[in-house]
Amino acid sequence: TSEDVVSGQVRYRKSGTGTWSEVAATTAKLEDPYLVNDPVVNRHTVVLSGLEPGTSYTYALSDRSKSDWTAPAEFQTAPADPVPFS
Repeated sequence: TSEDVVSGQVRYRKSGTGTWSEVAATTAKLEDPYLVNDPVVNRHTVVLSGLEPGTSYTYALSDRSKSDWTAPAEFQTAPADPVPFS
């Protein structure tokens, strides 16, 4: 993100449930003097724990102000056992 965004967080839950878990992001400054646009940016990372295999989750992102969350989005975890693909 822009270096103006100095912190971040994620909230997530099993899709269709009401209880959110929130995780603060770790932020690292990335600098590249060879980039003309945005030579300095912040990278925010989180580790989500307790996820179950083959489960859909809903998540949203924030700059930790808690007043401005992104629209919810979804992801699905990988199944517990390998599945063939075609």
